[in-house]
Formats: sequence, C-alpha cells, structure tokens
Amino acid sequence: MFDQNTWNQVGQLHAENLDRGFLATLGPKFLALLYRAIDETRHAVLFVERNEQGDVIGFVAGAAQLGPIYRRMFRFWPRLLVALLPIISSPTHMWRVCEIFLYGLRGQSLQNMPDFELLSIAIAPRARGTGVAENLYENLVAYCRANNVTKFKITVGKDLMAAHRFYIRMGAEGVGEVEVHRGEKSVVYVHDVNGRP
Repeated sequence: MFDQNTWNQVGQLHAENLDRGFLATLGPKFLALLYRAIDETRHAVLFVERNEQGDVIGFVAGAAQLGPIYRRMFRFWPRLLVALLPIISSPTHMWRVCEIFLYGLRGQSLQNMPDFELLSIAIAPRARGTGVAENLYENLVAYCRANNVTKFKITVGKDLMAAHRFYIRMGAEGVGEVEVHRGEKSVVYVHDVNGRP
C-alpha cells in the first residue's frame, strides 16, 4: 500500500489530466480519498510510476467491484464530507455523483461483462510518449493474469479519441455502448488477458 502523499499526487494527477470526466470536478481531495480506498480494498489495485525525484508521473487503477471501494470511502466519512462540501449545494452535481455510485453498484447494461474493470489511467504531460502508459497497462494485465482474471472491461467517453486509439493498440476490443450519465455515451472495451503475449 502507498502513503497519503502518493494518494494526494494520484488525485492531483487525475484532476489535472482526466479533466473531461465528471470525477475531476469533485477535486483532488475527493480523488485522493478515492484512490486511497482503491489501494486499501481487496480485489482492487493501484499501480504508480514515478520519476527520478520520486514524483508520481502516471497511475492505473482497477477493481473487481466498486461497492467495496465505496464502502471503504465511507469509513473516512468526515474527510469525505469535507471533500464534497463544495458540490453538496448543487443538485446537478449531487445527481451526477449518485449516477456514478448507482452505475458502480448496478453494473453495466451490457450482458456478460467481466467483473474486473480498468477504472482509470493517467499520465503527466511530460511523461507522455515515453512508454509509461504502456508499462502501467501491462502491469494491470500482469496483475489480472496473476489473480486468475481472464478479462477486464474499460469504459471510455465516446469523444475521447486518443484514449480509444490507446486501448485498441493495447489489445482491447469495443463491445458496445453505455450511459454512465444520462445523455452521455461511453464505449465499453474488453481486454482478453490471454489474447496477448
């Protein structure tokens, strides 16, 4: 497991580099709690890549189920409440938070989807094109192989073309579309862990 400084850096990296997703609007404090919960939850994993100075320049997170992660987050409820204070007064923001929680608890509408999911991957701009993303993705694949996970899914906003190209290049195959937030389509990919050397 990592320490608070690492979770803070991962949360900041997410907020700055996955800023087209709704989670980024919840801020680095919320995201640090989320990644701490992922790191501390069984059947979930967080890999980070650091530079020579020890700063986090990339991460990937995955989990078999989101329910245990949410329950872990609620153990830190005072900090969670403080992190969510800026958005509690906004019904629209609160509804989108609920959509994420409901999506995680009920799963996707597509049939026969793997339980394990790549939740997020982010790379600092200065580290892009250096193989960090590929290394992190392959770490997740290796984790799945070691834990008898044969396939994992990835949900990607439909308009995130660079992400689509990356996942296809890494061996994932598109299998359909879902709506995490009403009116916003996402593409679901499945990566067969045994389908690549």
